[in-house]
Amino acid sequence: MSELSKAKITNGRAPSFNALCKAYQKFFEARAEEPGIITEFHAKQLVTTYDYLRKHKGDGDVDSKGFEIIESKDFMELTLYVLSQANCHGNSHQYIRRIANNAYRVLSAAATDESSEISSGAFLAWIRINAFYGNPYQARTALVKEWPKVQQWPDVDAQGSPWLWILHGMALDQNATELVQAVQDWDMGGYFTLTPQQHQDLVITLLEQGQLAAAKIMHDCPLPAGEPTVTATSAVARAYILNDDKPGADELINRLSVHSPSAETRDIFLLIAAANGKDAQGLDRELNNWCLKDPSVREGLSISCVNDLIRYAYVTGNKSLAVDYSSLISTWGLESNSETQLLLELEPRIQDSDIDGTVKALNELDESEASANIALRMRYRLIKMLCSSPNNDEAFDQVSKLLDPLLQDGIQLEPEILTVLSRALAYRHDWEALSQLLRPRIGSYSMRNERPLIQNALVDFIRDTEQENEEVWEAYDLLRIAFPEISAERRVEIMDLFFTRGMVEEACQVFGHMRHAPTPAQRPTPEAYITCFLGLARATAWDNTKLIRNMLKVDVDIEITTRVRNSVMLALAACERSEEAMDEFREILRSDEGPSQNTLIIFFRACESAPNGVAEANKMLTKITALEIPLDRGLYLAYIKALAAQGEHELAIEALEQTENKIGQRLDKDMIARIYNSCAHEYAKEGIQQWTVETHPTVWQELENLPRTETETGLRLQGFEDDLAAML
Repeated sequence: MSELSKAKITNGRAPSFNALCKAYQKFFEARAEEPGIITEFHAKQLVTTYDYLRKHKGDGDVDSKGFEIIESKDFMELTLYVLSQANCHGNSHQYIRRIANNAYRVLSAAATDESSEISSGAFLAWIRINAFYGNPYQARTALVKEWPKVQQWPDVDAQGSPWLWILHGMALDQNATELVQAVQDWDMGGYFTLTPQQHQDLVITLLEQGQLAAAKIMHDCPLPAGEPTVTATSAVARAYILNDDKPGADELINRLSVHSPSAETRDIFLLIAAANGKDAQGLDRELNNWCLKDPSVREGLSISCVNDLIRYAYVTGNKSLAVDYSSLISTWGLESNSETQLLLELEPRIQDSDIDGTVKALNELDESEASANIALRMRYRLIKMLCSSPNNDEAFDQVSKLLDPLLQDGIQLEPEILTVLSRALAYRHDWEALSQLLRPRIGSYSMRNERPLIQNALVDFIRDTEQENEEVWEAYDLLRIAFPEISAERRVEIMDLFFTRGMVEEACQVFGHMRHAPTPAQRPTPEAYITCFLGLARATAWDNTKLIRNMLKVDVDIEITTRVRNSVMLALAACERSEEAMDEFREILRSDEGPSQNTLIIFFRACESAPNGVAEANKMLTKITALEIPLDRGLYLAYIKALAAQGEHELAIEALEQTENKIGQRLDKDMIARIYNSCAHEYAKEGIQQWTVETHPTVWQELENLPRTETETGLRLQGFEDDLAAML
């Protein structure tokens, strides 16, 4: 199925019709017993494949037997079952609904043709999918319409009430108005009456899913008979306080005030007292006062109450208060449990980013087996913190121990967690482990906002100038395999980084990967070619320049502008391929756009290595004068440098003497230094130096003590290298 998607993008040849039918069929049949996880990637592939099959089922050369199996009643019911029971990731929901609605449409049409009905299992699966995955309103309409017969089904409540599924979906959609209206209409119509216990279960489920806003909307929905239970109200209030949102809890606490502290409300009243600023002694006095009035208040007091108090102290960042609250364990005659131990041992170290202390605590917890009870959220926080020190072997051993249970249970790691793990493994240079981590799961993350986050971990590693070239190439190689969607812009950046590192061959390989990218948006732009030729010019790499130039010649998608040709000409001139550079110059002259001022500067640069460079440079200067082209500092300096590079320092000196007359500017140390550096041999450099000492002594004094570099053409003054990018 992925081959079909690739073929659609690249206009390539699609897999055979029969092969696609089998792949689609196998996907659902393999999940009949264990529906497992369905990602956005899976769901999009399924939608693309089914749409393709429907479109081509009538083609003359197609055997439709495979498609008949896919559209059979049994297979469509299997499809709905798998989709309703699988863990479908959030970004897949729109595609899951589309597949489910199609299956329901096919089953409805078949039922009409056969004067029969859709099976109860298929109908309820379809309701469940729409309720939980973004369209509870369609599910509500269908359930109300079909309820007279649905309520007769013996298994209607086998997996829970479909009415509750729809209310759950509406709460997730945070549509309070529709939620309230649905509860009222169903009760008045005799369809379904929401009980306080069912209401409580919905609220608790939403809180367990981390959906506080949805839980509050569900909690505030008026019930046809009765009020929200104390348990439901307490649970929502607790969630607000543990999210450090006391104002959100106050109104709920007021509702509970009629239930003056009792065994049922004790824990939440102690938590709100903590939020109001009471320390351990204050809470103990509060509890004692309540018990004097009603001794039953103490009934059922457990360590979970103290754990919440400790947790609240950490939420507010008050570690000393957490220790203070922990004294209530002995005061109230309770026994700490593994959760208490985790809170007291790990939470303060996490807040202090104390890696060594955390590792020590985790080692101790391993011995007591308490580490097995670390909650998912804390596990994630520990992994993030420990991964910040990737080369700490002890810390990374603990990362592996924290991660292994999640991988074994098939838990979908948060994209931020996969990002920090990828970054840590990259800095550990453990490419095999990183590949094994990414390969089976990277496709389950969203292209829009999750995969780019993970991708950046590898790009950041490539940007790190302290990393060895070999390791940086490993990172890129893994990046291009794991993220085939990588953009041209990102690849251009990486290519430029490789040029900066002196990795010319690797930079050109990156450019080659762009040329063979599956989508037009990933292929080279004119700016990509310019960046590449600029890197080649800096590297003076002739073989690679020839290679990329040939690519440009056959790239029909690129508009070859003067700026692009300038970059080619600059690379050729840097490689001392003056004849090829002059050929490129003539192409520019013949083009509609024509040469720019920078073209002329690059022309003079080509003259530096041309066999008849002096004559060509003089001829061009004459044309510039005749055509009244403005002769600025950059252009005139390029002309003089061409003379100096040809070893004609006397001609260069004559040109220097005319500088002010030609461009209206006096000579400065920058011009002298660049011309000095361009001289082809030491004798010429000495000539430039002697003339400058005699005619511009103060200029030479500024240059005399500057550092120099020994090269094949003699000494060069440091700090006066040409800015090649400015020449384009």
